[in-house]
Amino acid sequence: PFRCAAFLDKAFLAGDYEAPWRADGGPCAGQLTAPEPLLQMMALFAGRTEDALAVERATAARLAEIEAKQPRQAQPLRLLLALMKGVRLLHEGAFAEAAATLREAERQMPWWSGDGGGALRLIALITLARAEELAGDPEASARTLATLRAVNPDFAGWYGKFPPTASAAP
Repeated sequence: PFRCAAFLDKAFLAGDYEAPWRADGGPCAGQLTAPEPLLQMMALFAGRTEDALAVERATAARLAEIEAKQPRQAQPLRLLLALMKGVRLLHEGAFAEAAATLREAERQMPWWSGDGGGALRLIALITLARAEELAGDPEASARTLATLRAVNPDFAGWYGKFPPTASAAP
């Protein structure tokens, strides 16, 4: 899982959204429906809607398993699924609904956690800022970006390169 996550991070930041689906999947072979937000985003940005939906469905199935057995442990996965839904809504052009979904998920995400929750919150914030911008609320987008800048200025600087939909992919 670590090698796959590192591979996805590098490919995502380089804008190489097709990387996981080339050849044999590289270090992500057999993990192309893992509950991984970057994988879902890359699929959307590459125009692989069915692959993105498969990641979302697999995440929902995993959440159902955890809720049945250990409901107190389900919140991180619940927030991950909300993030995925918000990203998908943004991609589909439902900007206001995406913003509302992302805003609610982001407010509940931790800044620091052992399972990468802080990184998910950064992704939620940058995606929320784009959704607010595209929903016609530049003031909200500016506030969200200011929050992001205060926490991680380097990540906030990536906003100009962040594609809102697959059609914006290079």
